[in-house]
Amino acid sequence: EKPTNLDVEETAIELVKGRRSPYPEHIKVSNDPSIIAMKEALDMCWTQNWKKRPTARAVSNYLIDRLREITGQEDPDVRVVLPERDPHQTNTYSDYDEYNPE
Repeated sequence: EKPTNLDVEETAIELVKGRRSPYPEHIKVSNDPSIIAMKEALDMCWTQNWKKRPTARAVSNYLIDRLREITGQEDPDVRVVLPERDPHQTNTYSDYDEYNPE
């Protein structure tokens, strides 16, 4: 399927219909336990029926439990390292400032 750039309204319609972007093939077939855990967490977040969708706390607990299993540590060190931003990436529209005045 060819990727399509959707505007906010089109995206909302597709999400309500239950459509999600597919995982790239290398992610889909991965046996890496950390990738499997992330896919499961994403799928938990995308549960269509909101009454069955887990809370953010439940997803967080799931990920911490998987991290404990993967590392074998009771209290694993969790650090997030963001990649450098692509210098050619353009900004997207955000209404954050409209709802969060200084």
